Amino acid sequence: MQIALSVILLVGAGLPAQSLLRLLNTSMGFRADHLLTARFKLPSRRFPDNVHRSAFFDALINQVEAIPGLTEASGAMCLPLTGKDCWPSVFRIEGQPPRRPADMFHSHFNAVEPGYWRTM
Repeated sequence: MQIALSVILLVGAGLPAQSLLRLLNTSMGFRADHLLTARFKLPSRRFPDNVHRSAFFDALINQVEAIPGLTEASGAMCLPLTGKDCWPSVFRIEGQPPRRPADMFHSHFNAVEPGYWRTM
């Protein structure tokens, strides 16, 4: 009985480890080892509206693209697979009655610069 239980425990412990290894080796659609990311929090006094923020990021992308050896540069509101800084959104399905707030459908969306997918 002890041997049977030990075998069951060993197999049970090995399955999550095997799943983790498979997950780590799964292609995410981009090569993270060739990407450099940075996060910016712009002060609202200096960048009070979208026009000023957009101008900052346009200038930043232009300066980064001028770096020798760099092949692509772009920007996004949130980094892939992080969920941080993405815009949450509530939506409903047309033709269905409205739902209670706790039962509403939720989604997140990401704003990206032109060339983002090519860069990724």
